[in-house]
Amino acid sequence: MDLDYKNIFKINLIISALVILAVYTLQYIFNLAPCEMCIKERYPYYIIVVLSLLFFLIKRKSLDFLLLIFTSLTIFIGTIYTMKHVGIERKLIEGQTACSSISDVSNTNDLLSIIQNAPIIRCDEPTLILNIISLAELNLITMSVLLMLNLTCIYYNARKR
Repeated sequence: MDLDYKNIFKINLIISALVILAVYTLQYIFNLAPCEMCIKERYPYYIIVVLSLLFFLIKRKSLDFLLLIFTSLTIFIGTIYTMKHVGIERKLIEGQTACSSISDVSNTNDLLSIIQNAPIIRCDEPTLILNIISLAELNLITMSVLLMLNLTCIYYNARKR
């Protein structure tokens, strides 16, 4: 497979969509509540989906490289943020240890009930898959692979110019 613009944006779109689908499945079907950092780790995937869709909707060769640069920058920032989360989980760095929950409060009368029943999710306690790897570590691997693929595509397309 040639790592041209079309293929890299297909890869970005498919992987990002699968990650978003997986985290919402874990959250809403398996009731695995995410911590605050896990929620923020989703943002780069949303941006990647939008940038990939822009690539396929806007047929301008002059914007392809620019979209790839923005995508790579988004992935790089997401990778750094995920590294921080993994560091906090593994107690390598100090960070957020506050609890978070994802309940929306629409009625102030129900606030006490919502607070009492909300799951306590800490960013410094990893959610493990098969007791081997945390979700944050799995996200770090995914982001790192995407970053390497996108940087490789940038390199090869810059050489063609």
